[in-house]
Amino acid sequence: MSRRLAILMLPQLMLLGACAQQLVEGSNAGECSDGADNDADGSYDCADSDCAEAPDCGGDDDDTGDDDTGDDDTGDDDTGDDDTGDDDTGDDDDTGGPFAGVVYLGDLAFVSDAEMQWFCESYDTVAGDVRISGIGVTTLAALDCLVRVDGLLEISSSDILDLEFPALEEVGGDLHIFDNYPLGGVELLALRGVGGSVQIDGHPWLDELRMPALESVTGDLFLRESASLAQLSLPALEDVSGSLWLRYLDALVDLELNSLTTVGSDLWVSGNLALAELAMPALLFVGANPALQQVTLAVITDAGGLRITSNPILDDLQMPQLRDMVSLPGWLRVSSCAGLAVLSLPALERVGDFLMLAGNAQLSQLQLEELEFVGGDFYITDNPSLPAAAAEALRSAVGDGNIGGDVVISGNGSR
Repeated sequence: MSRRLAILMLPQLMLLGACAQQLVEGSNAGECSDGADNDADGSYDCADSDCAEAPDCGGDDDDTGDDDTGDDDTGDDDTGDDDTGDDDTGDDDDTGGPFAGVVYLGDLAFVSDAEMQWFCESYDTVAGDVRISGIGVTTLAALDCLVRVDGLLEISSSDILDLEFPALEEVGGDLHIFDNYPLGGVELLALRGVGGSVQIDGHPWLDELRMPALESVTGDLFLRESASLAQLSLPALEDVSGSLWLRYLDALVDLELNSLTTVGSDLWVSGNLALAELAMPALLFVGANPALQQVTLAVITDAGGLRITSNPILDDLQMPQLRDMVSLPGWLRVSSCAGLAVLSLPALERVGDFLMLAGNAQLSQLQLEELEFVGGDFYITDNPSLPAAAAEALRSAVGDGNIGGDVVISGNGSR
């Protein structure tokens, strides 16, 4: 080779050498956890053998200089784990894999199954929003590891048949599941809390919805327009800080809300053609919202307690089938609802503890014809539009012998 040719080829050889050096997964910091195939060999991150010793891939970075060579780790700096002689399966430093608790910083959007495959290799938490949509999404199996989403979690317009997040415990923002046409089931078995609202609607074939661990929803809970939903199980749900709407669930026959104590705003149950009975035995409180205008519980028959207070424009309260309120705490309080003119509970027979109707400026009629027992105090006070005679008539109908506490009737109207 001539000297001139060698000189001409030298830059190309240097370039090839530089490229060869670069095409090794993990040669630069962070390459073993960036989700990219940096050396273009078909494997990436911890699946590439070049990353076997990288700290991100569980490499032996804490044994440098110890006596691991040929021994069973006894006496080295791994004391306290159960590495001795075993294959690490189920030991105390492998729980959840090398990436348990690792947080992805930012928002994510997935429009196909393939786009989700990398996530659980490196993360289980998202500090941001997650949006999953499009007909290219048919399963969420690649996100089985997902434990927490700090922002919005939205699944919409997908081709998912069964929506499952088996490890998901918390959603910090809203949870939106809507317009997934073929969706037949929703199982969020580990979900305990939602920091925003829950909206599940627009699923004609959805026939099962299970969230057995859900305890609280900080915003609204809207379940609507799922005509095939026959079973709704929320046995641990105690608090919905906003509104609770169960609407147009045509096939719903089995509804479990046995732990629900509080609905912060309006409770709307309507358009559920097959629902024959709605029991909320622990319900204590509905409302305290200045915008609440209507409370409709068309099929509720039993409640543990009901407190509807401080709703100045509430003018429609309908519970035509409510019969018993004898479970603990078993009291009925309607107070400071200035717009309520008629209190109609035509089927109510028994109140286990106290009855209080107080400070309702326009209340003028009591429709409690079946009431025969009040286990605690009997208060009808400070309802200026209610004739005192109407309050006394209700007391007489119940009978002093069927009232277990004090009777106070005062501050009502004179007519």
